[in-house]
Amino acid sequence: MIAYIIAQCNSSKQLKVTDILKFDWDNEHKEDTTITQEDVTRLKAKATSIAKTLNTK
Repeated sequence: MIAYIIAQCNSSKQLKVTDILKFDWDNEHKEDTTITQEDVTRLKAKATSIAKTLNTK
């Protein structure tokens, strides 16, 4: 915020905070985070495999 204030004081045009500070979550691009049935099946199989490995030791 200090960098923004200093830049605004030294600028002849109006700046926005996002002109100085940009974060990954500021992007409007949203990734698809839906879970498919294939993902559920794959993760269940992996969890079962890990459980079997842990139970045999």
